[in-house]
Amino acid sequence: IGFCLMNLGRLRESVPFYERAATGYLEDKNWGYASMEYQNLADLHAQLGALDKNADAARQALDLSRKAEDKDRERRSIIYQAWTLHLVGNTELASKKFSEAEDIEKKENSVQFLTRNSGIGHAIHLLKVGDTDYARRVTEFNLQYCERSHWHFLVSMCHRVLGDLDFD
Repeated sequence: IGFCLMNLGRLRESVPFYERAATGYLEDKNWGYASMEYQNLADLHAQLGALDKNADAARQALDLSRKAEDKDRERRSIIYQAWTLHLVGNTELASKKFSEAEDIEKKENSVQFLTRNSGIGHAIHLLKVGDTDYARRVTEFNLQYCERSHWHFLVSMCHRVLGDLDFD
C-alpha cells in the first residue's frame, strides 16, 4: 500500500505503511527485508524534504543490511547515505560513500559502475562536484545497461543526465 501511495504521489500517506512493514520485519528478525523498508523510507523522506529522517532511515537500512550480511542491500543502503550527504551539501563524504558503494558493485556483481537509479544519482553527484568525464562514463554505461533491460524510465533519466552534461 505504501508503494502504491508513493507512486500515486501521495507521499505523506505512505509513511505509516512503510513504518509498519519495517516494524513487522524487525519483530520477525528479518533484517534484510527490514533494511529494504528503511531504504524505502529513506527515499520517501528525501522526496518529502525531511532530510533528518532521511539520514536516520538510511543509517538504519545500512545497519540492518550488515546484520543480514547482505552485500546488495548494504550497497543500496550506502547509496541512500551518499544521496543524503549529497542533498545536504557534504560532497566530500558523499563522494566517499558513492565510491564505497561502487567498490561493492564491482566486487559483488562484476559491473564497472553503479547502475539503475544508483548510477543516475552518482552521475548527478559527479556533475555537481565537477567530475564531468567520470559522470559521462557512468551515465553512458548505465544507459547501455538500462537499454538492454528495457527499463525505459531509467533510459529516459540517463538521457536527462547526458543532456545536463552536454549543457554543462
